[in-house]
Amino acid sequence: MPRIARRSQEPGSLEPGSFYHVWNRGVARADIFDSDLDRVVFLSILAALCLLLGARCHAFCLMTNHFHLLLEDPRGLLSQLMHRLESAYAAYFNRSRSRRGHLFQGRFGHRVLSSPEGYERLARYVLTNPLRARAPLAATAEAYAWSSAALHVSERADAPAFCAGLLERAGGLEAALSALPRASRREYAERRRARLEALAGGAWLEADAVRCGRTGEQYRAALEGARAMSAQEIEAAEEPGERAPAPGAGPSSDGMPRRAEAYAGVTLAEAREAVLGAAARLVPVWGGKQESVRAAREVACYWLWRLTSAGRGRIGRALRMTGDEAARAIERVRSKRAREHGWDALLWRGEWHLRWRLLAAPIRG
Repeated sequence: MPRIARRSQEPGSLEPGSFYHVWNRGVARADIFDSDLDRVVFLSILAALCLLLGARCHAFCLMTNHFHLLLEDPRGLLSQLMHRLESAYAAYFNRSRSRRGHLFQGRFGHRVLSSPEGYERLARYVLTNPLRARAPLAATAEAYAWSSAALHVSERADAPAFCAGLLERAGGLEAALSALPRASRREYAERRRARLEALAGGAWLEADAVRCGRTGEQYRAALEGARAMSAQEIEAAEEPGERAPAPGAGPSSDGMPRRAEAYAGVTLAEAREAVLGAAARLVPVWGGKQESVRAAREVACYWLWRLTSAGRGRIGRALRMTGDEAARAIERVRSKRAREHGWDALLWRGEWHLRWRLLAAPIRG
């Protein structure tokens, strides 16, 4: 029997290790940013979530009624990150204006960047967005205050200094905190402070990958050349392979930029109890209690193999099985998932739950 089709649009279906262009706009094209404080709050939430979920922002541009982000997502958690970002920002925006209802026009848009050329073109498109507005918002890309262009064209590429400067546009940390609606609980006030500190620290923002080996001055000239071009024109104008791959720990096999620390899944210790609990709850009773226990243990074995980088021997020992027993259990569950819609739905539902519980996506097929 042929393999059943995978859900390509389900929440959480994104895989780890990808780069994304992400965007969204206000409902009915209404403004979502009215002030410097609004933009600082949005970026502070983004910064804290990047640190929490292991993501990295390579470039950003906040317009008035929409935003663009270029995100690296090593752990496959883009859906969770964007859900939390947009929900938290919408709650702030509505409360600060005594407003109700939706802020964004719908689910965020995203596109996978699958080549170095696509990555480079999209970065330039994002950063020159203010120059292509009907009434240009700045004379040059780096002159626009609410994109990361000024960081990328700087020879020092000092992310902490750049991010501290963003916070200063709202008067500094204490002034920004005092300007926010009063927190109803102490923990909410502490969370706000932690977010602003995450923004100012700069660790969430990649400074020079989008330059793709250029100096700051060379990248300034590249942005100037792209200012009058649409996304389609940028794509048509550049030949594949004309630029060096972006720096970092060195390019991966496909030439895309990579950070030094490759995400290797959660550890067995972190995952074992959560996986066993999820398997026990979700696996139905088939053929009596003993059969149900066996099926749940096989599913737990499969999920540990999907979510961690541990070998079959280690996974088997964690579940009191031999390595051969673990290997056979994994293959049985994989086979059931490929053949039976019911098993595929059950396993997908469990993995979606575990993504939120463990803040980790499957790293194996």
